[in-house]
Amino acid sequence: MYSGSSQSGVYGTVAATFLYLGSYSFGLTPLTNIYPPEVLSNDLRAIVMGCSQSSPKLVVIFVTMAFPLMFKLLWWKTYIINASWNIAFFVFVYSFWVETRGKTLEEIDVLFDGVKHSDTPDLNTVDAGEKAIETMVERVQSEGSILRR
Repeated sequence: MYSGSSQSGVYGTVAATFLYLGSYSFGLTPLTNIYPPEVLSNDLRAIVMGCSQSSPKLVVIFVTMAFPLMFKLLWWKTYIINASWNIAFFVFVYSFWVETRGKTLEEIDVLFDGVKHSDTPDLNTVDAGEKAIETMVERVQSEGSILRR
């Protein structure tokens, strides 16, 4: 427990808290608001966003109310319990979350639903079309005509 004799410890704790909260606010907080609407279909978006925004708030209320009592009863073991939850959550994310980096929204749609819900062409089709246009432009510039002889 803090005895009040280390002023530098107090300053270090305050500085570490500010650094942690600042990095968390720029890193993870925006992801919870940006990522779910990007990958969800329209029919699920409102329900899932409501749950994904309200459930963390409920957990924060529970932890805020329970932590002082847990700390009084278990002292340092409270941090072991918190660390265990973090490890369990990391294992859950690593095991069950789908990697969506580098995929288009249409590809993510197929990953989650098995069906593409939009009319937009796939990225491969767009790339093939762009290459065909580049080929035609080169042919026109070199031969003066699109038609083959």
